[in-house]
Amino acid sequence: MHSHTWILEHLSDDDLRFLVRALVTRRDDHEHVVEVLRDKPDLVDIMLEDPALFERLWGDAEALNTVSPYLFFSAALRQVRREMRGSSPTFEFDEDDSRYPVFDGAEVRAFLSDPARRHYLVELLVSFTRGYSQGQGGSPEKRTMKWRFGHLDLAALERLQTIVEPADRFAVDRRIGDLSLFMAGACVSSEAKPLIQELARQVGIPLEGSSLRESVEALEEHGRRAYLRVSQHPIAIRTGQSALFQVLANEIHLARKALNHLHLHYMPPLPGLAAPLMGTG
Repeated sequence: MHSHTWILEHLSDDDLRFLVRALVTRRDDHEHVVEVLRDKPDLVDIMLEDPALFERLWGDAEALNTVSPYLFFSAALRQVRREMRGSSPTFEFDEDDSRYPVFDGAEVRAFLSDPARRHYLVELLVSFTRGYSQGQGGSPEKRTMKWRFGHLDLAALERLQTIVEPADRFAVDRRIGDLSLFMAGACVSSEAKPLIQELARQVGIPLEGSSLRESVEALEEHGRRAYLRVSQHPIAIRTGQSALFQVLANEIHLARKALNHLHLHYMPPLPGLAAPLMGTG
């Protein structure tokens, strides 16, 4: 299925109205334009690429209450791709759990330039969010996002993987990969270390006394193996998804760095580390 069609299937009428209000400024027949967009996935994709859309989303205190998480993450990951220019830094952790720059932004940009990979990351992020809530006064610095806490149990997924029928392991292994990637991607400071290490401990990864870098690498490896299993599953082969999951397995570090950038600048930290959804100024 064409990636532009995927987009239309996930955007609500309110999403399309927001797109039109944000970007169609020389017409006042907005409802007519919305009707046109329902049959123009290519045009919707072009609109999602417009930097003005994310600026409007990020600068509008009401926006997160009116648009779907899918629209927000679609625009946000495109913003991350734009910010990952040739010499743009990502980061890694050193042995003291401090961040240091790594100038591989071009590789992350290339990873995010593939529509299927970007769509997959959007769906992954949406699956872990319960929606948005707005704090008193409606100012951008008061915007918060709620995670689905019940969906952050890696140990439960591991137990499930051992008891389900082989045909059902596609979905379970995919979720194991998604959660491992999500948690590694959301780890942007040493405050996350206790939670990351507890997750690792639950699934038998010995990390006591290890650095945050080792913990993140262990989660990445856990996710890589899960995505590799998914890529080899008959369902992935039959539905033409094998190549996508193979790339996710081989380049999970790039996917993680894209999510790191998103979380560092546009998202709250891991569950249990309460903080507002902040912009970069």
